[in-house]
Amino acid sequence: VESHMMTINDLYDDLWLEIFEFLYINEIFHSFWNINSNVNRLITDHRQKLHAFMISEESQDYFNLTILPNIHSDQLILLKLKYCYKNQINLYEFKNLQSLTLFNIDSTRLKSLFMQKQSIKLKYLCFNVLIVDNKDKSKILKSLLKMTTLKTCQFNFIAGKIGLTGKNIISSSILSNIENLITESDFVTTSLFKLIPHLPKLHYLNIHLQCDDRYKSDITLNSLLNLKILKLYLSHVSFNHLKLLFKSVCSNLQILMLNGWITNDLQYLSSENWINIFKLLKNLQKFKINLTYHTWRRLTTEEINRIITDFEHYQQKIRVSQWQKSNGKNDLYLIGEY
Repeated sequence: VESHMMTINDLYDDLWLEIFEFLYINEIFHSFWNINSNVNRLITDHRQKLHAFMISEESQDYFNLTILPNIHSDQLILLKLKYCYKNQINLYEFKNLQSLTLFNIDSTRLKSLFMQKQSIKLKYLCFNVLIVDNKDKSKILKSLLKMTTLKTCQFNFIAGKIGLTGKNIISSSILSNIENLITESDFVTTSLFKLIPHLPKLHYLNIHLQCDDRYKSDITLNSLLNLKILKLYLSHVSFNHLKLLFKSVCSNLQILMLNGWITNDLQYLSSENWINIFKLLKNLQKFKINLTYHTWRRLTTEEINRIITDFEHYQQKIRVSQWQKSNGKNDLYLIGEY
């Protein structure tokens, strides 16, 4: 039997397409472009969906000068850009772009992106940007809510907390289709309450929360009936705000995770308060807490023992432990999982 040595020209089209599924377009071009005319045809086929990830100015230049002139702009469905203040790519030419990630984008560039009359039909958007001005943050949040196709959004403004001021920062008529919201920026609790009415389809929320007395307002709370998963990182958040969130907003939660630290709000150290929280969350299936409680005064041994005993006797979901610092004050840890 005559043996036949297989060459790259013998590979089936389906195998090529399967290989391309695991590679970014940069890698595809570096490795396979101009191997033969058939491979070129497969790469540039309208049906072939492409992903691009540019981590340097050189890779962006290569994309602009070599890749972009040879592909169809509607092939690109996923784009990741790093240090994109250097980038000159016109995002609006990619009509089928569904996923966009922008690392270290310039604030001016980001604002101009959202101010365009053209719309990007994104399903996923992730960005981090250095923005200090709360008005700019509010404008960007408003633009995000208006993106009708957007399902998942993750962002970080890096500097400062997000505090929405004024009664009409976001029009009451704006109802977002966002289902998953993740933010590493510090959100003032009252600002989150302002944002909630515009997120009726929210299913997953992962957010950093802070209290700030400068942001006070009368707020009409809306229940997020679809919210099933909530991950909170707390910083100086009052127990009353936390209770308000669970009572009026998150009544259908199935998974709750609490991390962070609080200072001098003794309501956190009441086992009865936590029992009432669990009564509010009737559908809760999974719970995890890891909170550090800082005290401004030294707690006596009797006070600490009473707190620990109360949690041990009256509810089994959270336990309290202590650590004495060098200044004589005590940190208490609220830890629990089921």
